[in-house]
Amino acid sequence: MGEVVEKNSALSDLIVLDLTDEKGAYCTKIIADMGADVIKIEKPGGDDTRDLPPFANDVEDREKSLSFWHYNTNKRGITLNLEVPKGQEIYKKLAEKADIIVESYPPGYLDKLGLGYQDLSPVNPGLIMTSITPFGQTGPYRDYKSSDMVGCAMGGFMTTHGYPDQPPVILYGDQGFHMASNNAAIATLIALYFRDMTGDGQFIDVSMQAAVAASVEVYNLVYIYQNDVMKRQGTRHATFGPGEMGNLIPCKDGFICTFGSPGPYDWMEADGVAGKLLEDPRWVDDIEFIREPENQAYLRERQIEFAKFHDKEEIFIGCQNMHVPWAKVNNFEDMFNDPQLRDRGFCVEVEHPELETSFIYPGAPYKHTETPWKITRRAPLIGEHNEEVYTKRLGFSKEELSQLAQKGVI
Repeated sequence: MGEVVEKNSALSDLIVLDLTDEKGAYCTKIIADMGADVIKIEKPGGDDTRDLPPFANDVEDREKSLSFWHYNTNKRGITLNLEVPKGQEIYKKLAEKADIIVESYPPGYLDKLGLGYQDLSPVNPGLIMTSITPFGQTGPYRDYKSSDMVGCAMGGFMTTHGYPDQPPVILYGDQGFHMASNNAAIATLIALYFRDMTGDGQFIDVSMQAAVAASVEVYNLVYIYQNDVMKRQGTRHATFGPGEMGNLIPCKDGFICTFGSPGPYDWMEADGVAGKLLEDPRWVDDIEFIREPENQAYLRERQIEFAKFHDKEEIFIGCQNMHVPWAKVNNFEDMFNDPQLRDRGFCVEVEHPELETSFIYPGAPYKHTETPWKITRRAPLIGEHNEEVYTKRLGFSKEELSQLAQKGVI
């Protein structure tokens, strides 16, 4: 497979070395999907993230991890042993020509190998190195081990989810890793802008714990300014009020999110379930009146009575047409068939030539008019681009590559 970058891609002039695991793979995916030439460096035999399930067609194969596929689109893949002198020598040659390095090794690991930012920046002053670790490069926890769940627990995210009388719960989807990666991508692009102005690179220290702690919105503010620890609210938004069901109410085929809006009173009246909701004008726009516990309980009762006669699509479309911001709670079948996402081209088809088929991937949450996001290549096979990178970039012969492979260097 040929070069991935195109001239109308936003980051097509950048060379990026990717030394990340789950903590940073989404960061380099963002950069790769916007056109940068991202070279994923794996240990000989392949990265451990290739062992993460689920696998395509439920066949356990290191080349068929769906997680690896998703997080490594548009990247080229090479193998290299950083713990042997020859591997370190080759890595330094690659780093001399790189614009960005993103890594997620434990603090100090690359420094011990002579491959840290202080070792590389003298020969490449414009180099930007972004390090993503559980707790950052400094502080009493810097050497502690972590996982996505640990990051969400230590960053305060976990304590915001669940019911007040039950233990905290964790949301699915590696939220801590994603928060760290998103912040790392933003910080890296800011550093790139600074380099464009000054010519200077820099080292970026990203803490997953700090990225999570910066993302818990109102919980932070209430504690900082009111010295109060907010209680978990179950399915209700933290700023609304009490109530067992909160902002979610059941309907015929699932759930509806009411987003704190009282509801489509006229429609409820037409269905004969509004009760006294239209008798007092304060039900319309007096928020304090509506939030009184006894009124909340009555309102929730009326909403549930109304919703049980309708399916979620009917309620969603009907309420939106009445300028009531209720929404359906999509399951994943709903989401990937959602007409809005389909209209925006969220689902993209990616070819896997070695399997003689293609697969549907989730796309990007943003659109650029001049430099569009796109997936032009599936994740690399193990060492797929060794010959391409090592011969074209560094001048190795095929015979030399064969010898390096026999010695366990690549």
